[in-house]
Amino acid sequence: RRGGKTEMRESKELKKKFKERKGITLIALVITIIVLLILAGVSIMMLTGDNSILNQATNAKNNTIEGQEKEAISVAYHGVLTDKLGVPEGSVFETALQNELSKNGFNVEVSSNGKKIKFNDTQHVYKLDIARGTVTGPVDPNAGPTLLEMVEAGKTCENPASCTDDTHVHIGEFINYAPSNETATATVEETETGYSNSQTYAVDRNTQWRVLGISADGEHVLLTTESPIKKSKENDAATNDPYLVLQGARGYASCIPTLNKICGIYANDDLGTARSITMEDINAALGVVVVKDANGVPTSVYESAEQVAEGEEHTNKDYVKIAGMQDTYTYTENSYALENYLGTGTKYKDDTIYRNAYGYLKNNIFGDSSYDKYTLQYANNTAKEIIFKGTDSGDCAKAYWVASPGVYSDGSGAGFGPGRVYGGIAACGDGNLFGSYGGWGARGLAVRPVVSLDSEVTLEDVGGIDESGTVTPDWTIPDGVKGPNDSSRVSGNCSEEENRGQVTARPQP
Repeated sequence: RRGGKTEMRESKELKKKFKERKGITLIALVITIIVLLILAGVSIMMLTGDNSILNQATNAKNNTIEGQEKEAISVAYHGVLTDKLGVPEGSVFETALQNELSKNGFNVEVSSNGKKIKFNDTQHVYKLDIARGTVTGPVDPNAGPTLLEMVEAGKTCENPASCTDDTHVHIGEFINYAPSNETATATVEETETGYSNSQTYAVDRNTQWRVLGISADGEHVLLTTESPIKKSKENDAATNDPYLVLQGARGYASCIPTLNKICGIYANDDLGTARSITMEDINAALGVVVVKDANGVPTSVYESAEQVAEGEEHTNKDYVKIAGMQDTYTYTENSYALENYLGTGTKYKDDTIYRNAYGYLKNNIFGDSSYDKYTLQYANNTAKEIIFKGTDSGDCAKAYWVASPGVYSDGSGAGFGPGRVYGGIAACGDGNLFGSYGGWGARGLAVRPVVSLDSEVTLEDVGGIDESGTVTPDWTIPDGVKGPNDSSRVSGNCSEEENRGQVTARPQP
């Protein structure tokens, strides 16, 4: 019996162990299946996910193709430039670029302005910045036109006032542009302006923006304000003086960074940059072409690019030259030099400086028939209205500085000044702030920002057309403020400062 019971007990223990062993096996099997499923899922994700091996291989292939296509455009671009500065005889840039790419084995289509290149085999479309030689893309070939393309198209209209083409934007149209920081301010001090008082500007949300035209390099749409901008009302509560005062040698030497600092408050970081208007901007808007010699002296001012080819009868519209200005000035023992005055360099007796100032007239403001042929007869009338409105009649209240300083000479001395639009004249180097005769002066004029939009910006990006942009903001000279017609803000003479800036004989070796 005992043996039988023992055997039965052992049998039961064996069965119990078997059952326990069987349960462990099932759990292990389930776990194994789960692990296999996880591994299968990971494997599938590696093959089909966004970062999958297949997608990475495809992306690598596409990136290689795109890199090759961009490189092909760059090589062709520089190849064209090598051939007579990009304009082979009997050809134009876009044709030359097309031929260069085809010669290198690429089946492409180049747009009529040379700025878009389509590779027919891949259907990739790229954009070429002709001025800089940079290539971007590929871009969506079905995307709507950029604002730059719309303005280029709008310039072809024979009658913009009646144009109904939605792909056209015309010179002078109002744009719903807004700066990134609508509370931005800028303050300029005496070290920047030469003027003893600090001057503060704040973003005016009521500022209206208009299309001025396309930049000189053809790559940017330029917007400018309907009226110049004013100083902050809090800047001078007593008079509410709207004008920026620049004074003397410092005001001249620092005028570009000073004007750009003020205008920079109107920048939009997502769309482009903001800076002061320049003579290059004005020339591009009006179609004026200025030809200079190797020394930077303006030799001819043409009313339009078309007239450049017509010969000498259309040249020499430079009113600065017509008024008797000389191309050079040689310092005498009684002269004062800007570099000596500021301590930025040294000029000596018998040193020569070259004139780079020039200017031209909107209208025949001198009442002299000899000037009739030098007025801008053929410029875009809307651009002329934007640039000269309020600056050429009455109190010239909207006359403004231009960030294009220059030197001019009448033979007896040299004058240094920023550019300005004043009295119907657009000029580089007008408005004498410092003279070789030892005198200096101060003048208050308005400030005119320009927004230079990136080439890819669309009309929607910038805010669209402003249909309400028809009311001209009030722009008057407050009582007690010296306006542009009053140039007697302050003046002085370098001899009163112990002859600071006067030239001397060159030391003997």
